[in-house]
Amino acid sequence: MQGLGQYQDLKSAATIDAMIHYAETLLGIRFTRVRKNRYNARCPFHADTQDRFMVYVNKDDEVRFHCFGACKGDWGIYDLIMLRKNYRWVLLPADRFQTQQPVFKKLQ
Repeated sequence: MQGLGQYQDLKSAATIDAMIHYAETLLGIRFTRVRKNRYNARCPFHADTQDRFMVYVNKDDEVRFHCFGACKGDWGIYDLIMLRKNYRWVLLPADRFQTQQPVFKKLQ
């Protein structure tokens, strides 16, 4: 299997099934498929009684997560991970990978 190339590639519509699986398995969000490239769930960031948290593909072919409920948030997969898992981006030293690489780090 060939690698995705860059981390930006993970935001593309081609990876939506993997993102849904990740969000369900590791972030504890349960989605219902509405139609192709569209899923709904209860928002994980506030008390929600209806499926107002939507996953969709925007005009730039990027997968987005949007809450139509109380928080009205709109996030990419990285934002969702950082918020749900309390992570932040850090850059690894350039000498380790020849170029700086962003990685997630748990906030203390």
